[in-house]
Amino acid sequence: MASKKNKHSPESYTLGLIAAPELPKEICDEMAEELPDLLKNYVDDRRSWKVEVILDPFAGVIEKSEPVIEEAQKHKQKHAWDYALCFTDLPIVDGKKLVIADASSDREIGLISLPSLGAMPMKKRVREAMMQLVNEMHHGSSEEERERQNERIAENQEQLEDHEDEHSYQVRGRGSRELMGSRLYERFSPIKRTVYSNEEESQHVRFYANLNMRGRTRLLSGMVLANRPWTIFPEFKRVIALAFATGAYGLIFPSFWMLSDTYGFWRFLAVMFTAMVAMTVWFIVAHGLWEKESKAESKFLVRSYNKATTATIGIAIIHYYIILFVMFLIVSVLFIPASQLALNLQGAVTFATYLKISWLACTVATLGGALGAGLETEETVLKATYGYRQRIRNERAKSENHQESSS
Repeated sequence: MASKKNKHSPESYTLGLIAAPELPKEICDEMAEELPDLLKNYVDDRRSWKVEVILDPFAGVIEKSEPVIEEAQKHKQKHAWDYALCFTDLPIVDGKKLVIADASSDREIGLISLPSLGAMPMKKRVREAMMQLVNEMHHGSSEEERERQNERIAENQEQLEDHEDEHSYQVRGRGSRELMGSRLYERFSPIKRTVYSNEEESQHVRFYANLNMRGRTRLLSGMVLANRPWTIFPEFKRVIALAFATGAYGLIFPSFWMLSDTYGFWRFLAVMFTAMVAMTVWFIVAHGLWEKESKAESKFLVRSYNKATTATIGIAIIHYYIILFVMFLIVSVLFIPASQLALNLQGAVTFATYLKISWLACTVATLGGALGAGLETEETVLKATYGYRQRIRNERAKSENHQESSS
């Protein structure tokens, strides 16, 4: 397929970004300002570029690429865009392949699955993937056009590197035959490219990774990032209050000090791990975060959702544990005299003594705090599950479609 540049506006190209709510929308909004320069440098410098961002819950509801691309085509026609890119925070699986990006060359619409890119560095990978997909759609099979742009980039490479220092606008990939660069992570889980036609004979270019252990690790890390654990941790206020009250009460008893003094390092680790696992499990049970496989269309995706939910809650609880430990350490140093400790422990008191008391208090408090996990706000906690987000977005998408049909 030859380059399609002649059919576009003589003045500029317009790229539309269609984002699912939350993380995809945040990334698109953040990159919208830098994209015109990137597109001019890495795709076509003979015209200017415009970028528009819209929010569509539908992009975060469907786990298959074709329906999302069909929905994006409506937006593309409505807004008279030259190209469109969809962003979803749902994983897309085709058989034993993890779909990272998909571009319909004839319709000039692309799709990027953020979780499939992995966790770090997410924004750089998204930036590179966007340039690659627009290259695919813009240049088509025209090797001459692609080579011309590559030569232009090579001539101005020094200038681009200086630009990157200020704004991080440079990307690694320079041609549409590879997605992203040659980072160690891509070598660990390589990205492959294939060309195919769907049932409607639409030409597609797909980038994917094999769904082996390495691909699943990539997916899980990206799903946890899409769940945004840092948004769940602030909701632990009630749990922290209950846990701190439980642990602080134990600090006043000499028997508690003596117990911490007898514990060895491995016992401390064992009870800490037990307390954190107990809190994670109870948090999931109390809020009904575990999704059942029996009614699922894809058991693999449901298992992936459950793993991502568990990891998300676990990361939030690790942050919670660290905060609680620091609080107990401060309290124990301020309120437990060293002379009183020495009298009861019959030995020298060091800073390590206070660390051990705080560690045990934090573990006991975590066990107590697990009981208060059910007191937390349902809405924010449930956002840690993909199934819940899909249900909410599906309702929003149906509502919007109903309003459009009624008007």
